[in-house]
Amino acid sequence: MIRTFRILLLLTGIFFAACKKDKCPNGFENMGGDCICPPGKFEGNGMCRELKPNEYYATLGHCACADTIFFEIIDRNGQSLTVRFDLGWGYTETGCGLIPNTSGDSLYTEVNSSFMERLGCPINGQETATQLFGKFIENDSKIRVTLKYMAYPFFEEELGRCEFVLHK
Repeated sequence: MIRTFRILLLLTGIFFAACKKDKCPNGFENMGGDCICPPGKFEGNGMCRELKPNEYYATLGHCACADTIFFEIIDRNGQSLTVRFDLGWGYTETGCGLIPNTSGDSLYTEVNSSFMERLGCPINGQETATQLFGKFIENDSKIRVTLKYMAYPFFEEELGRCEFVLHK
């Protein structure tokens, strides 16, 4: 009886271990034993998911402090935007200024925006805050972006920058 129970327990453990091995977290799919993010979905911040209708995505491996960004436009009204972004530690909403232009509207974050606070990071030992400048291109399907890392708290000295394109 004890031997049968041990064999049953061993087989149950093997079964659950095999089931756990086949499961992938946060939207990833098992392909040949590897958890991958399939085509049509976007990987970032430990997740694999589809973009929302007004959301853009970019990998930022070459930038300081963040490896991906999800950037969603919630409201576009006259000369302002309300956006929600995720840089790996949850979504934050902020306002952006909008400059209409026939060759593609431009956007920018205000000096006191919550975006600046959420993407502050030390560069060469000095604390920074970040400003975002962008231009809508290719019929608003992409946004060409420059992040400027400004010395905190006075924002008078630029300590670095990163350029990338957000894709829908």
